[in-house]
Amino acid sequence: MSFFHGVKNIAVPTANGTVAVAPSCVIGLIGVSPWGPVQTLTLCNNATDDEQWSYNTPDNNIAKTLGIIRGVVSAATATMSKGGSSSDGSCAIVIVNVYNSGTNKVTFSLTNKVPDASTGKLALGVTILDATLDLVEIHLNSDSSAVNVAAGGGYEYGTDYTLDVYGNFQDITGNYMGVGLNFSGHKLDPTTVTGAQIIGGTSGSTKTGLALLDRCMSTYGFKAKILITPTYNTLSGVAAAMEAAAGKFTGIYLSDMASGNTVSTALSARGSGIWDTQAAQTRPVWPWMKAYDTWANADVIYPYAAFLAGMYVANDTVDGYWESVSNNQIPLIDGVEVEISTDFTDSGSEANELNAAGILTYMTGYGLGYNTWGNRNASFPASSSVLTFDNVYRTDGLVADAMVQAALPFVDKGITAALIDVMKTSGNNFIKGLIQEGALLPGSAITYDKADNTAANLAAGKIAFRRTYMVVTPAEDIDYYDVLDVSLYVI
Repeated sequence: MSFFHGVKNIAVPTANGTVAVAPSCVIGLIGVSPWGPVQTLTLCNNATDDEQWSYNTPDNNIAKTLGIIRGVVSAATATMSKGGSSSDGSCAIVIVNVYNSGTNKVTFSLTNKVPDASTGKLALGVTILDATLDLVEIHLNSDSSAVNVAAGGGYEYGTDYTLDVYGNFQDITGNYMGVGLNFSGHKLDPTTVTGAQIIGGTSGSTKTGLALLDRCMSTYGFKAKILITPTYNTLSGVAAAMEAAAGKFTGIYLSDMASGNTVSTALSARGSGIWDTQAAQTRPVWPWMKAYDTWANADVIYPYAAFLAGMYVANDTVDGYWESVSNNQIPLIDGVEVEISTDFTDSGSEANELNAAGILTYMTGYGLGYNTWGNRNASFPASSSVLTFDNVYRTDGLVADAMVQAALPFVDKGITAALIDVMKTSGNNFIKGLIQEGALLPGSAITYDKADNTAANLAAGKIAFRRTYMVVTPAEDIDYYDVLDVSLYVI
């Protein structure tokens, strides 16, 4: 359809109002949690808001991801800030919980589990999802006799024994220390989550899953700009849907591979599978990172996207969205799933190979910790445009969004010289501010070209402006030319 009523940006390929940039790093998290609101947009700004997602149990990827993001933001803003200022991890995260109690809540049955003979303690190794923990049934393994109240016996939860959501059992009375017991209840099974569940859709006026993010702007006044769905990213259809949504929101999509891959399979994935794309909004990220987990009381691996999302927030907070997120230390990291060679002076290092394929990875070295590493999006290396730079693409989208929003009050006003002047002036005042901040280069400007505005177009209610600009690119490739000058040898 050729008819259009509103404001739009048209990309032109080339080598009095106030315009304000919308939040640049609002995270859109699609996940699964047996606690918290389901199939609705939920905005969490801080750790207090996050409490509704309850316990950080295995497979509760919402609570787990929120904890990682808050921790990364808090620590990274402190290390990146030149003034040493820190953050409590507060940032806007819009969450869609797609948990389905009918399909994702499954039964578990554990047989012949023996509480310690001296302490009465027992780790069941599962997380409990029953509404109240006394619904878990306990029977004797020897003859299946009912033990606890839920099973029809007299053994009472809270008085005779305790059981928490992490599956930690404690016999208080001593009645069953060293005695084999059978337990049955409910747990979350992540293998029952489907790609269709994550993606969701629209049915009449009802939206579910990822589709709910369409309402973010009308609900909160901003778009989700960084989309993630850790641990569910590789489910059928999810990558394509996340990529499409990120493009629609002029944001980015952090795309993880599944655990268990290698450098070779990561590189191969750029030619097949979920990373076989040239979409500038997609950021292939690899490998998984290793950090301390409270439930396991040990270091465990988790998708890189969760950590990287926090790094984007810290980067935008301290340096600005126009700066590259690359080469900043990632806090909380104790290791990685797959160690790669990361010598930043070696073009043949595995980190360089991954970057050359448009994959964001990590770099490390003696005393360096683990740093973000990579500037390009998935349109690289097929494209050589400056828009392959992550920060250039993000800045372009944010500035374009801001100018579209600022132009809304002018829609349907009479096209006059005064209107043109006001729109051009407000746009240039905005551009000048970005130049002063270092986001755009001097010479960037909004212009009105009569060649773009024929009498026929103006008479048809169409008016066009040109945004000529250049975003500052990162110093990705630094060369030193060494000249051995013998003439300096003067005694």
